Amino acid sequence: MADDKKNDEAQGEGKSNKMMIIIIAIAAIVILGGGGTAAVMLMGGKDAPPPAAAEQETPAAPASEASYLVNMDSFVCNLADPKGDRFMKATLRIVVSDESLT
Repeated sequence: MADDKKNDEAQGEGKSNKMMIIIIAIAAIVILGGGGTAAVMLMGGKDAPPPAAAEQETPAAPASEASYLVNMDSFVCNLADPKGDRFMKATLRIVVSDESLT
């Protein structure tokens, strides 16, 4: 009987060691993959701008059209804080193409 218990414990430790090796291997893969991804993202991408950035550099409206700036008054709003001590103050400026809207 004592030999049976020792064999069961030895098999349990063998399974535990295999499981520990699998967990360590998965953790190593995740860490190395994350580090590699971070390195690529931080070091790459400086050579050429992405296509979306190139499109944003072009003006949205032709230069021949005049645009007018309309300044709106500042307003304050409560940010739904239970204590009521957080507010936001905003001022809007709107660009319009028709002078009659100013």
